[in-house]
Amino acid sequence: MKKFYKYNNKNQCWELVEVEPKFKINNGILSISILKTLKNPSNKKSYTSLDEKSNVKSLVEGQNKDDTFSMKKRIEDGLIPNSESIKVCPITGKIWSGHNRLDGMIELNAKEAKVEYADHIFDKEIPASEVLKTLQDYNVSGKRNEYSKSSILKKFKSLKVEKENETSELFNSKSKFHKKSYREFLNSHNANHREINILLSIDTIKNKKIKEDLLNTVDNKSYTEIDKIVKNNNKKINKIYNPNRFNFNNFLKDQPILVNDIRNIFAKDMLKMLNNFTYYDNVLKKYINRLTDKKYGMETNAITTILSHLCMSTTCTAFRYAGLECNTAAAATNTPDIQFTLLTKLAKVINKNFDMEKIEIKAANYNTSLSDTKIYGGPGFALINPHEYIIPIFNADFSKIFMMLTTLTKEDVKREGNDKGVVTLSDWFKNHFHKKDFHFIAGKIYQGNKRPEIEWEDVKNLLNPRTVKEVI
Repeated sequence: MKKFYKYNNKNQCWELVEVEPKFKINNGILSISILKTLKNPSNKKSYTSLDEKSNVKSLVEGQNKDDTFSMKKRIEDGLIPNSESIKVCPITGKIWSGHNRLDGMIELNAKEAKVEYADHIFDKEIPASEVLKTLQDYNVSGKRNEYSKSSILKKFKSLKVEKENETSELFNSKSKFHKKSYREFLNSHNANHREINILLSIDTIKNKKIKEDLLNTVDNKSYTEIDKIVKNNNKKINKIYNPNRFNFNNFLKDQPILVNDIRNIFAKDMLKMLNNFTYYDNVLKKYINRLTDKKYGMETNAITTILSHLCMSTTCTAFRYAGLECNTAAAATNTPDIQFTLLTKLAKVINKNFDMEKIEIKAANYNTSLSDTKIYGGPGFALINPHEYIIPIFNADFSKIFMMLTTLTKEDVKREGNDKGVVTLSDWFKNHFHKKDFHFIAGKIYQGNKRPEIEWEDVKNLLNPRTVKEVI
């Protein structure tokens, strides 16, 4: 009977036990053919093929032709190739340490290798992350440079994946479940939290070639150099205002068919959508609209959000019908609502940092007056370059609408809290009505006796063509 460590899944720790080894080793020697069948598949998760090839070559060739630790020299001298024994599980024979030594001997067509029992018993029931960690701990004392940045990065990422798969919790210093394992990894690899974060940040580089070049040379650079390269390549380039950007206001004024398409396609789909959400309630014995019913429907803001997305799609269709190549934000997340791809390409020929040719959709609900009617955006709303927005405003029951295309600038936007920008219709009126940098699509805003007022249009009326007289 001998003492070995066996993993206790219930207590999640290694415990010392006394067992009789079942895997037979004759005089510390085992055939290569048997060892080939005992490789631990988890070992590949910690090392890249480049790591493996480099280390195998080092073990085979040594430092020079006279290196008495090189496998080639030892075979020439009639010795077993590996000076350090391969460590295997005493029960299953699964390899805990020595995969590169084995690969080197396979490369040299060696017949036998030095083998000894590892201190740990391998079991298929051991969590994958624990197998990975134990393999890494064994290899720290091997020939491979376990403290190289490339090795630390590869091992940390593989351990992170296994840990997160097991618990669905992020593997970091703040994790309730992983805090201990995280610290143990850092301690065993002479690393610290900042260094790990710098290595992980390499993945944030968007330029594929620069990222690959850095990963290939990471061991030759300091952490400060790596951090600088990552930050330089992740600098946010502020989009430059294009003073000669496409004039969407004039385009709408010259294209009455386009204006009518924006109205008609949106109204048709809006009415269809509202009607499709009507159902017969078996308890109330009447038809209920799941969207607009005041007691059993949705909140007004939720409906407005749905209609905003609908307006994005229908307006994009109308512009495509008018001959402008464009797509919606569905093509890529966190992008403008309507993106005019060909116009953008032409602008970027002049200056690659010119802002995208785009139109955003900002829908809102009318709230007693223009000054109380607010158009919201995120924190970046207050930093926008001048560009165009289509703004649909709805009355309380969504039967009436006002819609316009207008230019907005950062001067129009006020901050509300830390995460919102807001434009009121009264501020819009004050800043833009006299400039005429807008085009009414449905209804209109005019100067009333005491204050600016909205002239509404029935949504159903948008199905009818609009005359020039109605726009003015």
